[in-house]
Parts: sequence; structure tokens; C-alpha cells
Amino acid sequence: MALLDGLAQLLEDRGLVNFQASGTGGDCYLEWLPPAPDAIVALWEYQGSEADARLAHDYPNVQVRTRAADPTSSRTRCQALVDALHGFSGRLPDGTAVEQMLGTNPTPIGQDAAGRYEHTASFRTVIRRDAAIAAGRE
Repeated sequence: MALLDGLAQLLEDRGLVNFQASGTGGDCYLEWLPPAPDAIVALWEYQGSEADARLAHDYPNVQVRTRAADPTSSRTRCQALVDALHGFSGRLPDGTAVEQMLGTNPTPIGQDAAGRYEHTASFRTVIRRDAAIAAGRE
């Protein structure tokens, strides 16, 4: 599994999303926003700062995006996800070692073409690459 899969499973385990790894159901999606259902969570991983080849850390950024029929529901859900992830440190269900996640407050990004409200929050993330550690880099 990858970072996003592990985060989605963590949020599922905490009762905040319904994640189906197949991507064909639930309300949590990885790297895409399907047209339905109205109320969803989507997770994206994007470029962070460059990694030092001598160290066993990567610094990806993660974006959480929520959508709902009304702005309060979208913002409230985004804030619940921020509360769950901001300051997180530990192993994700897939074994990914997260040293730290630091998140922003939910930010409204407007309405989609169907008039549904969206909010987003971003997280700076530090993960340990166990393969690099095993290879003697750190």
C-alpha cells in the first residue's frame, strides 16, 4: 500500500470515512472526485520538499478535500479530518511510518459545477523509508 491508502484506512478505522480500496464505493476516494455521491472525501499526495539522499525520510504533502451539499457539512467534515491528522505520528495500518503530519485549517474553495460546496486542507508530512534504513542510510 501507499501513503494515501494507509491514511484512508486510518480514517476508516476512526469512523470518519467509508473507504473501499477498490474505489467503487464508500465516500473516500484517492486522487479523484467522482460525480457521486454528493458528500465525499478525497485524498491527494503531491510534491513536498526534496529528500536528502543520505537520510531515510521523504517529505510528501497530502491534500484532504471534502464536498457536501451545504457549506457547513463540508467545512465540519474537513475540520474533523484535520483534527484526526494534524500532529499524527505513528504507523499507518499499512505499515507506513509517519513521523509527523502538520495541517492547515479548512479552506473553502467554492462550489463545483453541480453547486456542491468544497473545502480543502493540506498537510506537510514526514515519513520514514524503512527500506533506506535497512540499507544503512540512518
